[in-house]
Amino acid sequence: MLTDSEFNIEATKWEDMGWRGTDVGGNLKQTGTIFWTPPNTGATDAFGFRALPVGYFVQGAYWGLGYKGYFWCSDVSGKYYRNIDWDQTQVKKGEGDGEGFAVSVRCVKDN
Repeated sequence: MLTDSEFNIEATKWEDMGWRGTDVGGNLKQTGTIFWTPPNTGATDAFGFRALPVGYFVQGAYWGLGYKGYFWCSDVSGKYYRNIDWDQTQVKKGEGDGEGFAVSVRCVKDN
């Protein structure tokens, strides 16, 4: 597992809202443009996460399919998400505690 210093950003900065890192989002995205809308900037899937652009659900409709991948954070409040976009290499932290707001959950199985 990479440490915060290997990401070249202070650990506390990851908790700030907004776009972070230089290539973190690209390293999480599945490569290619079968699912992602071109250009799928910086996609390397360096960690095998294979994030897909399934968008999010709000106001009774899906948004961002093909353009954005949203995932709930492992935060005790349960209201923060991270997202990656088709034209970004960074990752963003946002707040999504509104009623009817839904994003993906990524489960990781321990070996």
